[in-house]
Amino acid sequence: MRTFFTSDTHFGHSHIISLCQRPLADVASMDAHLIQQWNAVVAKTDMVWHLGDLR
Repeated sequence: MRTFFTSDTHFGHSHIISLCQRPLADVASMDAHLIQQWNAVVAKTDMVWHLGDLR
């Protein structure tokens, strides 16, 4: 088991795309991309501490 710490993922936050210049067309594509990247790294047995600012 590995432990990860994260914050400020901003799932579902449309303004963050332009604010952070994320190269994504819309919220749906951003969320799908974030989930794909997350699942490529984080295993089901890993522990993730989400420290806040979910939106």
